[in-house]
Amino acid sequence: SSGNRDTQPRNLMVASLLYQGVPIYVMNTHLGVLIGEDRHDPNFERSRTASQIRMEQVREILYVMDELKAADIENEAPERPIILAGDFNASADAPEIEMLQQHFQLLSPENPDSEQWTHQTHRILIDHILLHDPTQQFEVVSCHIQSHIPYNDLTDHRPLVAIFDGS
Repeated sequence: SSGNRDTQPRNLMVASLLYQGVPIYVMNTHLGVLIGEDRHDPNFERSRTASQIRMEQVREILYVMDELKAADIENEAPERPIILAGDFNASADAPEIEMLQQHFQLLSPENPDSEQWTHQTHRILIDHILLHDPTQQFEVVSCHIQSHIPYNDLTDHRPLVAIFDGS
C-alpha cells in the first residue's frame, strides 16, 4: 500500500528458495498500524479501522499466493510450500489473522505464557510465522520467541523463530 497520513507504506517481499532440496516460497510482510489504535481493545473504533486496513492487505497477500500457485501450475511444477512471516500488527485472534488461517497454519510459540509477546512496549504477540504446506513436505520442529535477546535502537520486537525439517 502507499500509506497515508496515519501509517507508512507497506509491502510484501517474496523469495523463491530451495530449503533442504525442497523448492519453497518465503513471504515477508509488515502490515499497517494506525496512530491511536488501541492494541488491547479490538472494539475501539480506531482499532476496528486498522483491522479493516490490514484485512485489505491480507487480501493482497492471498492474491499473490494465488498468483504463485498459478505460476507453479503453468510451469507444471508441484505446488510449493509457502512460509509467511512478519510483523502483522495483529494478535492471533484478530480477523485478519483468522483470514490467513483459512489458507495457512499459524505456528504457536512454545514459550511460557509469561513470555508470549514479541512487542516490547505493548507486550503483545503481533509477529507471526505461518505455513502453507499442502503436500506436507515440512515438519515444524519448533517455534519460539527469542525472549533473552536485548532490545536495541533498531527494533522494539523480539525475534520469533521457527525451525522446519523438510522431507
